Amino acid sequence: DALGSAFLQKARESGDIAYFDLAEQTLKRSLALAPQDFRAADPLVHMALVYMGEHRFSDALACAQKAMGTGSGNLAAFAIEGDAYTDMGDYDEAAAAYNTLQSLGQAILSPLQLAYMSDSRMAYLCYLRGDTAEAVRLMNGAITAALQTNVPRENLAWLYFELGERYFQTGD
Repeated sequence: DALGSAFLQKARESGDIAYFDLAEQTLKRSLALAPQDFRAADPLVHMALVYMGEHRFSDALACAQKAMGTGSGNLAAFAIEGDAYTDMGDYDEAAAAYNTLQSLGQAILSPLQLAYMSDSRMAYLCYLRGDTAEAVRLMNGAITAALQTNVPRENLAWLYFELGERYFQTGD
């Protein structure tokens, strides 16, 4: 699982799609070895992220929901479920997934971890629904949280890129 996750991060950092293939192969092996209980949640979440990176949204949704079904409490699965629904155009289902993420996250994550995990996602959904001011506010909150939680530099760069996109798309 850790190797698959590392390949996924390398794909994101380099843009080299060969790393997505390596991540998928490695994670499939991890899932074959993992017991079919809560211990399969992390490899399933990482596989869902690979599928999101490849724009295989239905596959990502299936993996995220399977991870949720393990009962592990891995909140990233709810985030990915919302992402997949967003990218498939089902904004109501996306909002429901993000609301679940926020409700559960308040109980087990620090406010900064929760802001990093949910604010950028909610920002995109707000933007898609026409609330640019709220989208920018939430994205700035996600960036502030990311800076304080030491996320990988690529993840932080993505947040800045997305903030720039919101400004650019509104003519600012």
